[in-house]
Amino acid sequence: MRTANRPGSISVFNTLISCAAAAILLTSALAAQSARPAPAAAPPGQMPNFTGGVASLDASDVRGVRFKYDAGARSYWHVHDGPLVLLIEQGRGRYQIKGQPIREFGPGEPIVLPANVPHWHGASPSEGLTWIATSVGRKVTWMEPVADEEYLGKAKK
Repeated sequence: MRTANRPGSISVFNTLISCAAAAILLTSALAAQSARPAPAAAPPGQMPNFTGGVASLDASDVRGVRFKYDAGARSYWHVHDGPLVLLIEQGRGRYQIKGQPIREFGPGEPIVLPANVPHWHGASPSEGLTWIATSVGRKVTWMEPVADEEYLGKAKK
């Protein structure tokens, strides 16, 4: 059976030829690239083991602490002037952003609390926790305590 006599077979043939030509051109371009010598060492001012401009910055406003909370322990409502990241090592924690529901979290579930947003955080009612807290900024504005009813999610709305 000859395909040249079928309707549309010429356009299929032309498409196949075009694809083959593109593959040959791409292969030769990649071969030319792989024959190039390895790039030179990073220019002065760049950090080793990185590509592009990377610089270590001053971290004097970054604070890292490790806390151990007993079951039911929690902070007062408060606001940080920069973001706060919480990483639980063990146990269960909970937090609440003002006006939102209480959320629980555990190991492998990092929490990022935004700057200037009232919140509280602590251990779950039945299990303590150990976590690492990292914050940017220095100012914390403390507010009122979190009542037991509020902490347990039973506060009147």
